Amino acid sequence: MPLSCSIDRFDMKCRSRKKNFTGVFLKLLEKIKTKVKRLKDELISIYYAYQHPEITLLPRIIILFTLGYALSPIDFIPDFIPILGYVDDLLILPLLILLSIKLIPDEIMEESREKAVNQPLILKKNWVFATVFILIWIAVLMSIVLYYLNLKNPGFLEGVFHAFKQILSETHTKYLGHIGKMLNWKLYFSINNL
Repeated sequence: MPLSCSIDRFDMKCRSRKKNFTGVFLKLLEKIKTKVKRLKDELISIYYAYQHPEITLLPRIIILFTLGYALSPIDFIPDFIPILGYVDDLLILPLLILLSIKLIPDEIMEESREKAVNQPLILKKNWVFATVFILIWIAVLMSIVLYYLNLKNPGFLEGVFHAFKQILSETHTKYLGHIGKMLNWKLYFSINNL
């Protein structure tokens, strides 16, 4: 009887520790989500700062990338991938937003925040970045397939590259001939019109 009692007590302690850990983890996750939500609210301010004429080239590029990444309907790391799927929502995007805010001068950021409060707008999804992410995933999948096929047949990639090079060279000479004729034709008419 005492042995079963000690096992039951141990089991109760383990369960209470699991509940405490789960509760702490969920509270931490909620805090992170609220901070990320506050940062995402800064996107409109960043958009207005991007339009400001005093912003230099580097912050413009970072802001453009941040806005494109945030407004892309497709995540770079899809959410269905366990754990990693939420890395972009909880880590990458907030870091990009913070970097954008740090690169914007304080006066311009304050003006942009006031403008975002006074003139709120809804930013639409951007399919350009989604297309870029799709192309990256296609390239990754194709490289995996080509790597696997090259393992099965060691000369496979060399054959693919040779065929691709031959197609490009034939297309290149064919279209360059047409382009050359068009350029000569335009040059002929521009000289005769002088």
